[in-house]
Amino acid sequence: MKDLLIIFTKYPKSGKAKTRLIDSLGEGGAAVLSRRMTEDTVKTAQVACSQIGVDLEIHYTGADESEMHAWLGDGITCKDQGAGDLGKRMERAFRWTLEEGAKRVVIIGT
Repeated sequence: MKDLLIIFTKYPKSGKAKTRLIDSLGEGGAAVLSRRMTEDTVKTAQVACSQIGVDLEIHYTGADESEMHAWLGDGITCKDQGAGDLGKRMERAFRWTLEEGAKRVVIIGT
């Protein structure tokens, strides 16, 4: 593994995604926005990563791997973020990928 971009995301279930926007958009609207933002971010990252030779992984919460692949496609590496607060989950992602041989790692969120 060389350089790696990790996208942190939450599966867009109604009532569970973009919860701070539920008052304005409703549960369904917030989930739709979350879905669209993640899809746009993933598509943009796939193009950029292929152009500059960087690997891409999706680290997720709120679903299982089969749900993530059904949503984003089978050609994407998806890994569960695991338990803990955001800081712990990010630290774990950095540690896992560096231990797997990544030289440099960047995490972005949706």
